[in-house]
Amino acid sequence: MKKIFLILISILYLPNCSFSFENGIEDERIQRSELISLLAVANSNRSIILGNTRIYKSTITNTTNNTPVAISFDTIIYDSNNSFNLNDPTKITITKSGLYQTTGQLSYATNGTGIRKVNLVLNDISVIGSTAVPAATGDLTNISTESIYRLIAGDFIRLQGFQSSGGALDIAVNSGYSQVLTLTRISD
Repeated sequence: MKKIFLILISILYLPNCSFSFENGIEDERIQRSELISLLAVANSNRSIILGNTRIYKSTITNTTNNTPVAISFDTIIYDSNNSFNLNDPTKITITKSGLYQTTGQLSYATNGTGIRKVNLVLNDISVIGSTAVPAATGDLTNISTESIYRLIAGDFIRLQGFQSSGGALDIAVNSGYSQVLTLTRISD
């Protein structure tokens, strides 16, 4: 069914497309081929990613009991969105409006008391993603949250941790899963 749909779209729309070319007919064939490829991807189960940002913190974050803390990032893994500024390290700022998937991950030190929480906070006002779990006994408490949310240019997201262990507690370091914030633009 997908193949029939793609062929039908190609037959109906490609002959009517208007293209602007400098180098003649060969470029037009290439452009049409690229358009067919885009239609194939759009009609498949694959998603087209329009921009990615992934940052993490390379040192331990100390937390205080019952006090939210914004993670201060110091390492850019990638940032094709141009959303992260090391001079303002606790947030990712949206540079282009669109639909975004945001994921935050934390790993709390071993302590079996209380809860552990991770929040995605929009513009220091709204929590758009949150997960709370009971503390693990005898191991790190790994926790993540995510959100798909329409954001506008100028919005910003902070990754926030919270714990109720009864005292100070560290958030561990691991660039793969702890103190990591990822932002992916999935649609305009």
